[in-house]
Amino acid sequence: HAVLSAIKPRGQVPRHSDIVAEGSTPDRCTLIMSGFACRYKLLPEGGRQIQAFKIAGDLPNLYGFILGNTDHAIGALTSCEVAVILHRELQQICQTFPNIARALWRESLIDGAITREWLTGVARRDAYSRTAHLICEQYYRMKAVGLARDGILEFPVTQAEIADALGLSTVHVNRTMKTLSREKLI
Repeated sequence: HAVLSAIKPRGQVPRHSDIVAEGSTPDRCTLIMSGFACRYKLLPEGGRQIQAFKIAGDLPNLYGFILGNTDHAIGALTSCEVAVILHRELQQICQTFPNIARALWRESLIDGAITREWLTGVARRDAYSRTAHLICEQYYRMKAVGLARDGILEFPVTQAEIADALGLSTVHVNRTMKTLSREKLI
């Protein structure tokens, strides 16, 4: 009940808009209520590296709660409904309810584990394995929160966004998706 009462509605964030800007010093954590978002960094020459996909139920900028600023942006890949929890309220909740603090710590550790898998994929897996791993990961994450079932998930991202996540060209992603489809894996 403490967390639910701390959640404040913020509203809709349009597709391709930032939910949290890189370098900002937010005083609140954002909660994705619906939609699909990503954590990303822009490179000086304009390229984008997507570092994580974020779904309903995720707190994509939890790092800012502890670190005070963000070294990445959170962007809406689809229209997103978001809510917020003020840092000062979250701090009080964590002090009053240590198990909530532990759950947030666990969430951060899981996020770190997923990031390490992505890094391994980009560094050592071929395009086929990277793409298959990403799709399986998204399926199981979405299944855990009731957004996927019976082998079916809605993955509302473009091939360009998948390319930005996997460090591949859009053409390579297209060929890989066709191969996975031809093999009846997707």
